[in-house]
Amino acid sequence: MALVPTKDKYKIKRQLLEKKALLVEDTVLGEHKTLGISNLHMKIFMKTMVSYGYVEKIYVWRHSYFFLTPLGEEKLRGELVFTEESIPAHETVAAA
Repeated sequence: MALVPTKDKYKIKRQLLEKKALLVEDTVLGEHKTLGISNLHMKIFMKTMVSYGYVEKIYVWRHSYFFLTPLGEEKLRGELVFTEESIPAHETVAAA
């Protein structure tokens, strides 16, 4: 079993919190196109996230879609410690 580097874990968590979803190709060869992380590391880390209940996995034709659950969002917010300036765009509310 390969260990996932901490910097790669941070990239994955950040992407999940910002986009609320992640697409991973179902192959251990190559890299994730957006994050530049090995597909093997992506699959290992996302398997862990599913087992903790932080994401839900949907498999469609050689691709896995991972959607962040409310529990996962709460956990990632606590770990990544977002400030007011760094809140993801979909979280901001326009002033009326």
